Amino acid sequence: MESPFAFCVMKGKDMTVTLANDLTKEFWGKGMDVEGKTLMQVLPEMKNQPFPAMLDSVYTTGIPVYVNEMLARLQHKDEMKERYFNIVYQPDHDADGTISGVITIAYDVTEMILACKKIEESDKRYNMMLMHSPFTFAVLKGRDLVIAFANDRVKAVWGKGNDVEGKSLLNLMPELKDTPFPALMDEVMATGVPYQGREVQSPHNVHGHAREEYFNFVFQPYWEADQTISGITIIGYDVTEQVIAKRKIEESEQRFRSLVEKSPFPISIFKGKELKMEVANEPLLKIFNVGKEVLGKPLLEILPEMKEQPFMALLLDVLENGATHYGSEQPAYFLRENGEKDTRYFNFVYQPYRENDRSVSGVMSLATDVTEQVVARKKIEAQVIMHEEMLMNAPYVACTLEGPNHVFSLVNKQYQQLFGSRILKGKPFIKALPEMEGQGFDKLLDNIYNTGETYVGFDIPVTFAREEGHTPELGYFNFSYQPMFDENRKIYSILGFGYEVTEIVKAKLIIEESELQFRVLTNSMPQKITNADAAGNMIFFNQKWLDDTGLTFDELKDWGWEKSIHTDDLKLTVANWKHSIATGDVFDMECRIQNKEGEYRWHLSRAVPIKDETGKILMWVGSNTDIHEQKEQRKELEKAVEKRTEELKKINVELENANRDLTAFAYISSHDLQEPLRKINNFVDVILAEEEQNLSDLGKKYFLRLRETSKRMQVLIKDLLAFSSSGNSEKIFEKTDLNLLLDEVKFDFEEIIQQKKATIDATGLGDMVVIRFQFRQLLNNLIGNSLKFSKENTAPHITITSKIEKGSTLNNEKLLPEINYCHIIFTDNGIGFEAEYQDRIFEVFQRLHSVEEYKGTGIGLAICKRIVENHNGIITSTSELNEGARFDIYIPVDPVLPDVPPSIRN
Repeated sequence: MESPFAFCVMKGKDMTVTLANDLTKEFWGKGMDVEGKTLMQVLPEMKNQPFPAMLDSVYTTGIPVYVNEMLARLQHKDEMKERYFNIVYQPDHDADGTISGVITIAYDVTEMILACKKIEESDKRYNMMLMHSPFTFAVLKGRDLVIAFANDRVKAVWGKGNDVEGKSLLNLMPELKDTPFPALMDEVMATGVPYQGREVQSPHNVHGHAREEYFNFVFQPYWEADQTISGITIIGYDVTEQVIAKRKIEESEQRFRSLVEKSPFPISIFKGKELKMEVANEPLLKIFNVGKEVLGKPLLEILPEMKEQPFMALLLDVLENGATHYGSEQPAYFLRENGEKDTRYFNFVYQPYRENDRSVSGVMSLATDVTEQVVARKKIEAQVIMHEEMLMNAPYVACTLEGPNHVFSLVNKQYQQLFGSRILKGKPFIKALPEMEGQGFDKLLDNIYNTGETYVGFDIPVTFAREEGHTPELGYFNFSYQPMFDENRKIYSILGFGYEVTEIVKAKLIIEESELQFRVLTNSMPQKITNADAAGNMIFFNQKWLDDTGLTFDELKDWGWEKSIHTDDLKLTVANWKHSIATGDVFDMECRIQNKEGEYRWHLSRAVPIKDETGKILMWVGSNTDIHEQKEQRKELEKAVEKRTEELKKINVELENANRDLTAFAYISSHDLQEPLRKINNFVDVILAEEEQNLSDLGKKYFLRLRETSKRMQVLIKDLLAFSSSGNSEKIFEKTDLNLLLDEVKFDFEEIIQQKKATIDATGLGDMVVIRFQFRQLLNNLIGNSLKFSKENTAPHITITSKIEKGSTLNNEKLLPEINYCHIIFTDNGIGFEAEYQDRIFEVFQRLHSVEEYKGTGIGLAICKRIVENHNGIITSTSELNEGARFDIYIPVDPVLPDVPPSIRN
């Protein structure tokens, strides 16, 4: 609290004093007990003075106020005192950046102002003295310096009374003997050269006491008529007040400079038209990244980059016109040693620096570095805009519900689309969506608003109308409600996120039914079928497992199946299974499994991972095929080459029969699956044709969707059969003209090619050894995809090129360097896809668009990949969104390769 400055902190609109140092209280003259009172309670005399308005301006706008030599009238008991101050009013910010009050720093310059006024009065007296001789004047004669004449003024200065004439000066004032004055007067008398003294302290004693007095004077030779020097004339005037005032000004200046040095704010003074830096405190030097060696140098020499910034014009305007300039959050950049621009933000004031004669000789700069606050605010503003834009443009539904009545304040496009043209924004939730009443949402929102608890729901049924006046329908949603807090941690709104999962829930119901069918199907199969989770824990065994082993599901589940494995096979079986779980590799081995009679029989155990679109393993599906007879036969075959060969032929025949049986099974399965779908389509067509007048619009909509769904299922079954047959069909390679295959495919798509005005350009195609019908399917799928995924209002353009290239020249490590490949490049100008999907699009059921956008099953490219692999080749894709797609196909010129590891071929 001990400071040369009066310091005070006032809070709130009414300026309640929370902190005031002793100097402030002394200036106010209202005692020490001022904290907790408002400014007007402490200083009611301020009512008609400008200070309350200044404080209110700083509190309201956050812009600091700097004033110099401000007159303040302060009531001290029964006396109204006038004092002059230099004052800084600055906003006091809380941690969150809001203005909570005003900080006042004041410096008393009363003495300096009064001294200046006294100097002005002294100057007037000096002028009057020159005119009317009110200066000290005396004539001394002879070497003894006898006083021949002394005016009243000098007598008063000497203080020796009026009877001084005729007396020796040194006898009258013996205190002069030990001073330089006698010698100076002797020299003047000897040389005739006048001597001038300025601001010389008087050595006179008055009544035995030395007085602090200062004079400007001249000792002049006193010439007689004969041009001889007979004495000296003393002419002088009292400059005591000026000297003392000057000293006080210098002391005030020193105190000011000390204040500048100790101030935490960057302060500097620039002098002259070159704006030479005369004063700069440490905070300013730190910002400029310079040392004190720059003092005395022009600003542009210190910081050349200021030439291109607005500050030079402001500084020169202050210097030339005496104007004061204020800046708030003004950006300024500094070129650092590494060449980078360091941009910072400042609140500043440029005010004229005046000399004693009130002329402007320079500019004083007081600044506050507010870079952190500005950057933080801009980040917050950017984040608010970004978050709002993110919510408004989010692919999911989003809204905010403000206040206890849950009024819609933000509704994004996706949310609005759920409710058509219904007006939501600005309305309470239940009033905007009255059909929601009774479904529990009002109570749920009230609980969140009152308790701050977050709610997350999955597959939640919601009955709502998609358009004003429409009949409410049932939908399903995944959504969350979470409270939004203000700076005081008070809930003011609720943020809702969600997305509709109606189709997914309905699909789940279908999947559950399908899973039931799967269990029924697997229980009827002659193989042992298992199902494991991603961690390898068995979660399903079909009836064949239970019947053969005589064990219950509870005995087999998780890792209980180990008890049925032969002890000699168990260690390797478990190790291979754990390896597959860890790597995702297919589990494939032979082991012995004990049946309920205690007999161990050989089985071919195989498990494949089921993955999601990201490649994450969801589950494992396994089969255990009894190969005991085959194993026994293999042992017997080893006894004799001839017998072994004969038995192998028999096994090949059995395998061929098994393949035919599997093909027949696939055909029958597809027929059995498609037959109910055909009947569904027929029934729907009959109902729509004969019962249309009895159906509501919603009923018709459901039947149309049912027909569309069944058609998609038929397409899916056909594609699955095509995918299955592409791997199981007999591989008959024949020399084929690819141009003829392309013409056949173009004929198939003739109608859609004409409709979309598509063009297909092919170069370099010729004869190639391929599986003819599969390669036709390959071209069909690729061209079909390009036509399907073409851009709206843009004619599809497809190009196909082909050339023979050595594997070593192609940028693909999976190709054999010494093999010649037919490199087919297939490109289009369609909608393309994001690069992250370039591998996943070849997986089964991988779709990048909804069925509503583009029809299809997500199997077409998987079939393409299978066909290329049947030719011992590789297919890759590259694309960017809205930039078309490119497929590179590499097929050996001689497709029948030697035994090449799959890791190289695939």
